[in-house]
Amino acid sequence: MDVTTADPKTKSLLDTAQANLDRTFSDAMQSCDEVAQIVKDIILGEKKDLRYQTNDKFEPGDIPFKLADPTGNKSVDHITQRFFGGKNS
Repeated sequence: MDVTTADPKTKSLLDTAQANLDRTFSDAMQSCDEVAQIVKDIILGEKKDLRYQTNDKFEPGDIPFKLADPTGNKSVDHITQRFFGGKNS
């Protein structure tokens, strides 16, 4: 999207979301070696689970919302709150 043509409300929402995305990703970024080690540990582990969270630094609070609501609405509400401060309109 070309933000130079966005209305002020949209630009404000985009700026807020981008700032939160930048913070989230910079705080939770993993190296390739870290990911490889986690995958290796999963493969070599005794018990195999259906799902694994490979990065416990990347918004672990999202997981309960993703698993508890098959519609996805709770996850969308949670993400909207985090990235837009509850502004969903």
